[in-house]
Amino acid sequence: MKKLSVLALVAAFILSTVAMASAVELKARGSWRVHANWTDNYDFQKTKDDNKSEDDFNVYQRARVWFDFVANENVKAVLGLEIGDSRWGERGKGADLGADDKVIEVKHAYLDFKVPNTDIDVKAGVQGIALPNSLGSAILDDDVAALVLSAPINDMVSLTAGWARAFDLSPADYAHDEYDVAFLITPIKAEGFALKPFFAYAWIGKDIIGDTKDAHAWWAGVNAKVTMFDPIVVLADLNYGKLDADEDNNDRAGWFFDLAVDYKMDMVTPEVFFIYSTGEDDDINDGSERMPSITPDVTATPFVFGGSSFANGDSLLGTDGTGLAAVGLKLKDMSFIENVKHTFVLMYARGTSDEDFVKKGGDIDTLTTKDSVWEVDFNTKYQMYENLAAIVELGYAKANYDEDVKNQKGNKRGSDYKDEAAWKAIVGVKYDF
Repeated sequence: MKKLSVLALVAAFILSTVAMASAVELKARGSWRVHANWTDNYDFQKTKDDNKSEDDFNVYQRARVWFDFVANENVKAVLGLEIGDSRWGERGKGADLGADDKVIEVKHAYLDFKVPNTDIDVKAGVQGIALPNSLGSAILDDDVAALVLSAPINDMVSLTAGWARAFDLSPADYAHDEYDVAFLITPIKAEGFALKPFFAYAWIGKDIIGDTKDAHAWWAGVNAKVTMFDPIVVLADLNYGKLDADEDNNDRAGWFFDLAVDYKMDMVTPEVFFIYSTGEDDDINDGSERMPSITPDVTATPFVFGGSSFANGDSLLGTDGTGLAAVGLKLKDMSFIENVKHTFVLMYARGTSDEDFVKKGGDIDTLTTKDSVWEVDFNTKYQMYENLAAIVELGYAKANYDEDVKNQKGNKRGSDYKDEAAWKAIVGVKYDF
């Protein structure tokens, strides 16, 4: 009798759960990938030169899944989970023998609803925030706990305002350990063009920046897309940012600009692009002349920058895009066989920092006006099924650092300084649903 009572209780619980679930529509979406990486000389040096052992072959996997709990057209909750990136065999990442590590991460967890009787949309919680961009944001593109409000003003203009708390180190021990960011975006759409001007402001506690007083930073910019010359499409970004701290050596201020022109054809879409950002001057004590950033993700190319389809196979020079000028050519979506597309990339970049910045104590790896990097890529995507694609990425990059640039001690870089070519070959599959 006691067993029957327990079974009845369990059945009642299950039935009640189903009844509650029936009031909410559950939608699932996700992105899963597995890829093998063959890489070498990611710091443009061989092991014997930098004494850093390199793993030339690795296999990675990552699973991301989002669940939308939809109550109605005005209310839903979003939960995003991630496992990875996990390197096969690495301890603690859920991909070694046994594979029972605790590796599920929260990517997104937010409420999304409309204010009653209005068109104001509210998102509150951990979500993806990216400032407007064409080739990847040089300022902010990341997941963060935030409150974001969006509303249309009229048929042409809308408004997005938000506040995010990037860091709060320890409320019990520090009074100035918060990093807050507020932003305002005003998308403007008209026939033939679209503009997205924006402004962002950050309060940075002295316990985060390591200064004697709190710091403040701000950014202003505009993203533009011109389609009135179809099939020619023009994309552009202009950003300026400034960080004011109590100590002059923590100050930063600089510009970032990019421009891309696409010409869509039947079998290929050629693109030319240009990037320019300010670099360091010859005074090391007055702060930096590079634009400050929060979490940048410039994706202009798949090797030197962060445009790879797979993690751990890109960003030779980081993802902020500062301190350099670059020009490139892309041949996108080349198609000669059904369901197979190719992309060819050629890029040349040169530093915009003064060589005396290194001589006076700056990082010797700084890309100066006498240094350059070039990159060539050939990527292929085979859409095997509607949701499953096989991708191959081949990349080659070569740095040319001036051997006569001296460090603070007066020593030259030398003729063999970072003169090895970096390369990658990545083969993987990606499932999006």
